[in-house]
Amino acid sequence: MVNKILAINGSMRIRGNTDTLLASLLSGARNSGILVSQYALRDKKISDCRGCYYCYANSRCAIQDDMQEIHGDMQSSDLLLLASPLYWWGVTGLMKTFIDRLYMYYPRANTGIIAGKKAIIMTPMHVNEKEHGEGAFRSEIEPVMMTYSYILKRLGVDIVDMMFFPGLTNKGDAKKNKKYMNSTYKIGEGLRTLK
Repeated sequence: MVNKILAINGSMRIRGNTDTLLASLLSGARNSGILVSQYALRDKKISDCRGCYYCYANSRCAIQDDMQEIHGDMQSSDLLLLASPLYWWGVTGLMKTFIDRLYMYYPRANTGIIAGKKAIIMTPMHVNEKEHGEGAFRSEIEPVMMTYSYILKRLGVDIVDMMFFPGLTNKGDAKKNKKYMNSTYKIGEGLRTLK
């Protein structure tokens, strides 16, 4: 059962498609009684990983920034919701920096800290199968799928869903798409009973 969700928004665009879809899903989750913690990475000061390996001898990161607060929320949440638009066959720079800072959980002494948690991936994107073809669509999403899959699996986090929302180019496109808005809300409502 999911009691608390930590949502990480990697979009730079304020009130854009990622914000809209995320808000819809989280509204459904709150409606079902789930406690939600949410961070827009654009509003946080998160430094790049230095590769200093401090985390190998300590169960924390050497860098003192806003990631400390996020780490705390991550450890107390049942489900991680990672939302980023698709940029150049990958996540945004903001989300990539965040993912790099998850390295703290990689050393053997720290792997159990978030192991066993669940994750959902949300990816709004421009490319769609109808206009660009199935091959182009698959080539766009596969690198993102692999990045999340390899990293989260290594940290012991189980991805329960990867949601791709094609055909979203301009700000406001998600809000006009009733199918996307309805489905994200219903997914959020159903998370309470996720096992």
